[in-house]
Amino acid sequence: MDQTTRKSLPKALEYVLLRLISALLLLLPFFVRARFMEQFARVLFSLSKRYRNLVQDHLRLAFPEENSVWIQQMSVRNARSMGRLFAELIQTPSITPAFFARHFVIENEDLQREIFSRGGMAILGHLGNWEWHGLVGARLAGRPIYTIVKRHTNFWSNRYAETSRNLAGMRLIYVDQNPFEIVRLLRRGEFVAFTSDQDARQHGSFFPFFGKPASTFMGPAIIARTTSVPAYFVWSYRKDGKVVFAAEKLQEPSVARENLELWEDEFTRIWLARLERAIREHPADYLWAHNRWKSQPVPTGQGGPSSD
Repeated sequence: MDQTTRKSLPKALEYVLLRLISALLLLLPFFVRARFMEQFARVLFSLSKRYRNLVQDHLRLAFPEENSVWIQQMSVRNARSMGRLFAELIQTPSITPAFFARHFVIENEDLQREIFSRGGMAILGHLGNWEWHGLVGARLAGRPIYTIVKRHTNFWSNRYAETSRNLAGMRLIYVDQNPFEIVRLLRRGEFVAFTSDQDARQHGSFFPFFGKPASTFMGPAIIARTTSVPAYFVWSYRKDGKVVFAAEKLQEPSVARENLELWEDEFTRIWLARLERAIREHPADYLWAHNRWKSQPVPTGQGGPSSD
């Protein structure tokens, strides 16, 4: 058992409560459950000043040109989107072909089937339903899709999430595993997805994201340069009660691969800029509650990224 997971009575009770709530919600038709969770999340948002301030502060940082009315309205829409996300995620282990046809929209389906089938790497962010994109990729490719994830701190929740993802056609690579496993899979022709828009803290390098420095993982760039496999940007968003999934090939850096740091820096800037553009197009569907800019540069000579 990894040291980041925990077995304890409080963790067990937490897991049992979550499974009980999920089981009760699954008794409802999906449409009713989704609407209920949208409104429930909106109520929680209005009651939690800390959460509300965090989301609205991040929206102001990302969209300084927008007024307070827009920020307020967008933060409420975001809360509803996150509530709907929970209703979607608990459906994952029992998605039928009929449910898939009713609630999933695949843009350029033939292109995406080709992308996922041929192998390569994808970079995505916490936009739309990032979990379901692995399910989409697995169904289009007709084989498992590998995705890199962090372990849950709760042992039972982590085990359940792994089982649920496996049933959806995803195979997990934990961030604490040997990175050479990722290289081996890519060179074997598998498809590996990186959800890399989290705060990398002291492990990352700083790049602008919505105009403000953000500590960013360099792993995707290093692996892309090392393996030379095709790299794609994939994203999703909600429209008319459905989740729309899209994918496109990432632009190649203009510098030679032999210039290691320059190539990796440009690759990182390319995918960050593409993610930012997708978020600007669908701001209500991004995980603004994640403290993306928590780590900030410190003056030279005073250590690495600050996460205080």
